Amino acid sequence: MPDLVGLQEDQAIELLESAGIDDYDFVELGSLNPPGEVLKQLPSAGSAIRGKVTLTVAVPLPPMPD
Repeated sequence: MPDLVGLQEDQAIELLESAGIDDYDFVELGSLNPPGEVLKQLPSAGSAIRGKVTLTVAVPLPPMPD
């Protein structure tokens, strides 16, 4: 499994597909990181892939109430 943490979602997809991995899913998590940045991956980098790859990507946090 390639290391995808810190990449943008489209870069991660490109790396996955170039490695022949087409079974992946994305989970969104509110974060201060740039939107679309991969925050976490399962399986971890360097691990064997057994089943679906799950990437957690950053989405903007909702505005704080006044």
